[in-house]
Amino acid sequence: MLGVMQTAKALELAREFGVDLIEIAATATPPVCKLMEYGKYLYEEAKKHKHQKTATKVKEIKLRPRIDVHDLFIKVRRAENFLYHGHKVKLLLQYRYRELEHPEIGLETMKRAIEALIHIATRDNEPKRSGRAIVVGMTPLQANRRKLIHNAEPAEDDGEDDSAVDNGENDPE
Repeated sequence: MLGVMQTAKALELAREFGVDLIEIAATATPPVCKLMEYGKYLYEEAKKHKHQKTATKVKEIKLRPRIDVHDLFIKVRRAENFLYHGHKVKLLLQYRYRELEHPEIGLETMKRAIEALIHIATRDNEPKRSGRAIVVGMTPLQANRRKLIHNAEPAEDDGEDDSAVDNGENDPE
């Protein structure tokens, strides 16, 4: 922290130390600059952007209106794992045949699934019915606020994301 100074003096300091004068925040008043090697700066910026670039995928969990309690728990555990690793989850409850006669059963199932995941995610919207399905999106909380309840914490050596592994859970019945 060298404080506010004239541009000419800052350039002279950069030449003296054999480094570059890099403008960090041009819109600030006065503009913020740093004395450092430009190559090092580019490397650090690339590292920052690479870390931020991890694409969030939308994982889909399919439910049925009359799903058994244990089966729902398995789906919730899988969704919790996806959310813990930073993926968005789309809960999709599909009706078949005469199940459409009692849509309240499907809404109740969806509410139970959302309540089981509310500790790790926020609901994007209200569960809405579109045709023969009810859809709701879940977005994970910030990484420091996520906690697992239905799954075990991954160990230190098990830090990799296994949510891309296909275990056949969402295969058509």
